[in-house]
Amino acid sequence: MDGYLDLLDKNNSFGIEFLEAFGSKTMCDTHLHNHYELYYQIVGERYIFLKDKFYYIRPGDFILIAKNEIHKTVTANQNMYRRMLINFKDSFLNDIINSIDFDFSTLFTQNHIFKINIGDENYIKVLLFKMLNEYENKPYGYESLLKLQLSEILTYLVTCQKYDYSKGLKFPNAQYNKISNISEYINKNYNQKLTLGSLAQKYNMSNYYLSRTFKDVLGITLIEYINFTRISASKNFIKNTDLSITEIAFKVGFESSTYFTKVFKSITNITPLKYRSMYNGK
Repeated sequence: MDGYLDLLDKNNSFGIEFLEAFGSKTMCDTHLHNHYELYYQIVGERYIFLKDKFYYIRPGDFILIAKNEIHKTVTANQNMYRRMLINFKDSFLNDIINSIDFDFSTLFTQNHIFKINIGDENYIKVLLFKMLNEYENKPYGYESLLKLQLSEILTYLVTCQKYDYSKGLKFPNAQYNKISNISEYINKNYNQKLTLGSLAQKYNMSNYYLSRTFKDVLGITLIEYINFTRISASKNFIKNTDLSITEIAFKVGFESSTYFTKVFKSITNITPLKYRSMYNGK
């Protein structure tokens, strides 16, 4: 994020990164990935785009980003900001999850943004910087420490005030509001035939203006966003149903299973069949 390189690859299940920058420095283009992400705002303000909405985030806000959720942070002003970013896979917490009676993944599906309890900011910052130090220096047993500290943060978030989406929802300008509305429509209708022309007509915009504005706001094209949304939905069908790849392709809005496979691989670096085999253990 924010000039971001993905912290994880196939050989790593955990990563943490601290960034201090000025407001004009922004995250890479809108993206998604197959692991969880925690974003903690230490200093300054940002906007974050999650799925199809923009939220205004302030110091003490913890943003939980689920697997395969489209997201991006956007500048709120030119002032300096600091943030901590944690990426982790299911496998990183499996041992701990199996030993306690709580499913941390529900935190990522029930709510996106948490407000740190008043007076706890220093506790959270100290814990995060301990994790950063252990990750960078890798003392003996550091992975076990990181697992315990991450589970401590997630357990703590259960006690925090859940963010009121309606209060947090805010747009930098009218263009962002329009693109948010269009993104929401795409998320609700990704299985339908969606084209630049049909969406431009629906929202009373020219093809050129919609295409340019979408790219300016989210850093990706309208078609790329539609494909991201469809691929994100397809992963759920691949993992949790016995539908064939062709059936899934049509179910999420593609008109060709060949094109679906091509787009899926371009976004995930693996084919739909390979993705299914990973989750079925085959």
